[in-house]
Amino acid sequence: MCDSNSEIIQRTIEYMMDFLEQPHPVFGGLPVCPFTRKARLTNQILYKVDDFDVNSVSCLLTRCLLSRCLLSRCLLSRCLLNF
Repeated sequence: MCDSNSEIIQRTIEYMMDFLEQPHPVFGGLPVCPFTRKARLTNQILYKVDDFDVNSVSCLLTRCLLSRCLLSRCLLSRCLLNF
């Protein structure tokens, strides 16, 4: 896959809008992640595209968990593993 950084970021934003921000029956009609829409609309999300290996992903996740960033709370399980 040779997507450009801007294409990858755009696909991530579309995923957020089409899945994470949408009501879901599992959550009683609430969005999968109730924080995503506001964070996206107020430009509180830092998008970064980088080549990585297992060690760099581990380091990134550790930093996110320590800083309590949105990625670690809402996007990790679905976006990084299945996108």
